[in-house]
Amino acid sequence: MSKTNIIFIILLVIAVSFAGFFSYKYFSQEQGWETYQGNGFKLQYPSLWQVQEGQGSRISLLDGQSLDCIARGEYECNLGSPSVEVFTMTSKTENKATFSDFEEWIEDKKRNMILNSAERVRMGKYEGFDASENGMIGYRSVYLFHEGRVVKFIVAHDADMANFDKMIAAFKFLD
Repeated sequence: MSKTNIIFIILLVIAVSFAGFFSYKYFSQEQGWETYQGNGFKLQYPSLWQVQEGQGSRISLLDGQSLDCIARGEYECNLGSPSVEVFTMTSKTENKATFSDFEEWIEDKKRNMILNSAERVRMGKYEGFDASENGMIGYRSVYLFHEGRVVKFIVAHDADMANFDKMIAAFKFLD
């Protein structure tokens, strides 16, 4: 093999390596994340989304499609946007509700047909339930419990579930 062919092959390998590296970085790069902190919790969400605070401790996270709907004045088309609500449970017997109180509360919701189903889950350091609510066909609700407080996440099944799962995984109650 001639010296020119060897140099050509080396340059070709270098060029292909650089092209592979830069395309990997370009195509696999995730969008940035922002942090919302308030109402007793901290939550990360995609930087292209916006937080809309509601009543009490409820927030909605609006993605690009929802923001476009609102800009056009079509408020009902953003129903698939994730929402987050944190509330404090009270115990019937103690000052602070326990996980057993929380489980009983979930079971009451199932008995009263508010929840169709509820599967126990662990997300990060929090335990809770992944549930399907009666009357909310096509939505997923995740309830997590920590020291007497409950967070409820709601999202439409056709929403960006990968980002939703990342938001839940990064969620933290503030003590």
